[in-house]
Amino acid sequence: MRILAASDLHGSTKGVSRLLEYVYRYDADLITLSGDITHFGLGDHVDRIFEPVPVEILAVSGNCDPLDVSHALGTSSKITPLNGNIVKRTGWHFCGYSYQDMAIQDILPIVPKEKTILLTHVPPRGILDKTATGNAGDGNINRWVDEFAPALVLTGHIHEARGMERHKNTVFVNPGPIRDGMAAVVDVDESCIRDVVFL
Repeated sequence: MRILAASDLHGSTKGVSRLLEYVYRYDADLITLSGDITHFGLGDHVDRIFEPVPVEILAVSGNCDPLDVSHALGTSSKITPLNGNIVKRTGWHFCGYSYQDMAIQDILPIVPKEKTILLTHVPPRGILDKTATGNAGDGNINRWVDEFAPALVLTGHIHEARGMERHKNTVFVNPGPIRDGMAAVVDVDESCIRDVVFL
């Protein structure tokens, strides 16, 4: 399965154009969006923005997505919301934790301990979370990752922390803001993360 991982669209039409370009160029099976789909925009714009996208989008909301947007994700024909949900695609469990949710342990108390991919807007503390003023990650996510050991964690939020890190058996990826044309192609096979390429 080929995932086009993106985050931090902030309502950018240029960013949507890049998503379309990358989906076709890299033959992606699905898109993941790790929050900040809008920049304090309206929920009724969500379906319209993604109308031309030909593949499923799995998404969580971010701190720039008002509750109106979070609710719109649940009614969108283009987006499968992962805020506190688990879906299975090609043998992999995708689960999500949005910015507005309670502690991740309350939202996702039990998930499969194999072939799991977590989408979260905010990164774990100390992993792809460095800003000019220090670490900005969420320690609750670290504890959850330690317990459930997902194969892959896709984050966003910290635009300047684009990159990939591996801790224990988990690969962490911040694809960078798609509004600036940044994304990542993640290839997974039946049992592992095979490759990550930054765009």
